[in-house]
Amino acid sequence: GKKNKVSTHKQTLIATNTLAKAAFLLIVLSERQELHDLAYSIGMFSLELQRPPASTKALEVKLAYQESEIVALLKKIPLGVNEMNTIRERAEQLREGSFCDYRPVLPLMLASFIFDVLCTP
Repeated sequence: GKKNKVSTHKQTLIATNTLAKAAFLLIVLSERQELHDLAYSIGMFSLELQRPPASTKALEVKLAYQESEIVALLKKIPLGVNEMNTIRERAEQLREGSFCDYRPVLPLMLASFIFDVLCTP
């Protein structure tokens, strides 16, 4: 009913705020090489967030755009051995279905980022 829509809307707003803050942190942290690992962790964490479908189509579009911004920022960070191992791990989890236990919205931007990283020579 109406109460469920209100809570979903609240969750959607929390998700958009979280992604906006994550993008800001990514920008700031990726300016310093010694903080790249932290920037990478925050970016991956934000792409892995579990959330219900957005309360409106417009907010779903906004979330997708914010996730694509985070992917673009992540692609600017040079990836080391640890990051590549994490990416391979996530790829295996996505393939096996063990990463998406309860996930009403599939992590498409995460999958796209992983695919791009693993397929780029």
